[in-house]
Formats: sequence, structure tokens, C-alpha cells
Amino acid sequence: MNIVNALREALTSVGFEPPFLLVGHSLGGLYANLYARLYPNEVAGLVFLESSTTKDISLNDYQAKAVKTINKMFKVFDSLSSHKQFSEVNFVEKTINQIHLTDTFPEIPVLVITGG
Repeated sequence: MNIVNALREALTSVGFEPPFLLVGHSLGGLYANLYARLYPNEVAGLVFLESSTTKDISLNDYQAKAVKTINKMFKVFDSLSSHKQFSEVNFVEKTINQIHLTDTFPEIPVLVITGG
């Protein structure tokens, strides 16, 4: 939720006012999804652009050995950084859990764009 809160603060600090059209690419789709669930009155619509969903993220089950190794390295670097609160690597599972704990997805227009 730190990333969602940071996004919300950034939008407010530059003077943007809701409702927003959020576009989530890759892991950003998880954050856009959570934003829409937490603040449904602030979101006019959502675009998932080659985006992750909670159903296709099972980090330990589906990642290749090389990707798992890279993510472990990122976690080590994150543990040494004072900015780890904004790390995608550390917060993907938390974000997925928060999505599952929130109310249902709001009734807003959604566009899903996949590659291929």
C-alpha cells in the first residue's frame, strides 16, 4: 500500500484532481488494481497494459531459476537501502494480499491490453 499511497500523494501534490484514468503496466497493474479498490470514487477507469494480475503472480511457483536468483539479489540490495519502502520486489506479495482483503473491484470501465 506504500506505493499506492505514494501515487495518491504525488497526484495530489501536483494538483491533479480525481477522477483518474489509471494505466497499470506490468506490476503496475497490481498497484492500479489496489488503488481502484481502496479509492473507488477517485478512479474513472482502468487500463491494464500487459499487466500482472493476482491470478498470474505466484512468485515462487512460476519463476525461472535465473529470475528467482535476480529477485533474491534485489532483496539483498533492498535490505541495504533506506528506500526499500518503495521496492516492487519486496511489496508484490503484500500488494496481492491487500487486493484479496479489499472489497470487490469497483464498477468502472476496464480495458485489458495484452501483448502478442
